[in-house]
Amino acid sequence: MQISDLRSEPDLTMVNEAYRMRSTDRIKSFLALECFAAKGSKASLLYISDMFARGIELDDIHERAKRWNELAKAAHLSKASLFFGKGFDRIGDYSSTFDAFSWGATDGYAPSIYRLASMYLLGEYVKKDYRKARELLEIAAKMGNVWAKKDLAHVLLFNNFGILGKLQGVCVFFNLFYYQIDILMRKTRNIPLDEKYFQ
Repeated sequence: MQISDLRSEPDLTMVNEAYRMRSTDRIKSFLALECFAAKGSKASLLYISDMFARGIELDDIHERAKRWNELAKAAHLSKASLFFGKGFDRIGDYSSTFDAFSWGATDGYAPSIYRLASMYLLGEYVKKDYRKARELLEIAAKMGNVWAKKDLAHVLLFNNFGILGKLQGVCVFFNLFYYQIDILMRKTRNIPLDEKYFQ
């Protein structure tokens, strides 16, 4: 799913207005977005996932989020997998967190792959597995995710992956200096960070 596909939605102007309303009335904004999502708006699903990740005060938000997560999954809105996963993690539903990051990872979304690897590193909902974490981190790192590169360097340097693993870790670690310079350059020029910096 490309962002350009979202721009072709017939109700996009009204969907964007509903999302902007969140600064004055989050509940009204969320409910309006749900109406658009029920009509098939993919942009609304992305906005719903973002609002859920940040927190929304509705009694049945957990059930609603599960339903919208399934629709986002069916529509392959992989960016929504990251936000739904963060939202489920925030409320302590690690099973749904794992599911959201997993389907995003299956769709090849680097930030979700990174988050899934983090679950294996921390042992959240799954047993700690540094080999599985390394495998996922390497995939996300090859896709350019900076956080995956940082954690990959740490995993390689401080776990039992042999001398070649340690050498690879040192190389990844020194590669991170480029990204620190990039962040400084972007901040001085007011250029927003792109998805490789998402975590």
